[in-house]
Amino acid sequence: YLAVNNPINLIDLLGLDAVVLNDSDAAHHFGHNAIAIGNDSTGWDYYSQDGPELGGRYDHYDSYEQLMAAQRGRYDRSHRIPATPEQDQRMRESAQGNHHRPYSANPLDPNRYHCADLCNDALEAGGISHGEESWGNIPNDAFEKIKKENPPTVKEQGKS
Repeated sequence: YLAVNNPINLIDLLGLDAVVLNDSDAAHHFGHNAIAIGNDSTGWDYYSQDGPELGGRYDHYDSYEQLMAAQRGRYDRSHRIPATPEQDQRMRESAQGNHHRPYSANPLDPNRYHCADLCNDALEAGGISHGEESWGNIPNDAFEKIKKENPPTVKEQGKS
């Protein structure tokens, strides 16, 4: 889950996860989302839509610690969602197919596609709910809806 609001200390207890990352201050406080999919056995695949100049980004990390060290300071929130190997694969395929789509955050653009869309599409491909999209799919709102749709388990809350 949120690892006491410290995504650096998040531990992959189940071995299979999707982790939605959020920088709540990015884009004039509308936020920025990215998704990491995997585990420490197969590695973590990180996908992000970083804006019209930078475009889509993909990186592979051997461990969660390596992923978070590379992203240190960028994200202030994270939410871990348990997944099966099949869900991981479907989410990876979606993110891989979509992270290079042309970026547009304009809510009036019929081809709008940005960081929150990338995360939501990956979760949806894995059969994981992301909640109802807001007008424009604002990243901070999308992150909160993902958390609400995927509450932590008792074990994740530290109440075993």
